[in-house]
Amino acid sequence: MSREVVVDLSDLLAWEACPLRLIDVSNTQVDGSALVAAIRSNATLTSLDARKVAGFAEQYEELGTALLEKGSKCQLRFCRCDAFELLDGEVTLSLRERTLLKGAARLLTGLLKRNGALRDLDLSATDFEKEWALILIKVLAFNMTLTALRLAYNPAFDEPFKATLQAAAEKSRPDLVIHF
Repeated sequence: MSREVVVDLSDLLAWEACPLRLIDVSNTQVDGSALVAAIRSNATLTSLDARKVAGFAEQYEELGTALLEKGSKCQLRFCRCDAFELLDGEVTLSLRERTLLKGAARLLTGLLKRNGALRDLDLSATDFEKEWALILIKVLAFNMTLTALRLAYNPAFDEPFKATLQAAAEKSRPDLVIHF
């Protein structure tokens, strides 16, 4: 994508009456940071396909942070990227035995804040960190559809932490079942 196309796309996404709900920039040369900046200010986009976009993985954490910000108007809830594919209408997502890095974990957590389809998420053996799990549990207070969270075989989770996480989940989401 030329710089002019990226500028036009950014302008379209920033437009208050933007009609776009889904954007597919897979296999393009789009500038990831410009794309994230444009998505950040968009209130209509719900799905993004950014597979095989050079350098986009470095933007996962920034996009996830934008989605998690209090008062964010960004409505993104589905994403296809090189780390995972959370598709529209998908009720289960298994990332079992796929190492998740911090940025991918942050993006996934941000998407779950507004995702109303996913019911079962398997993050077993993903090297999920304690900090990420606590943020995920807080976000699930906004997401009432996820009912099963699988976190087995994550080395960072010792027994006291599992109890802490379970207690935090029961406080805001008593219907959420966490499998360790």
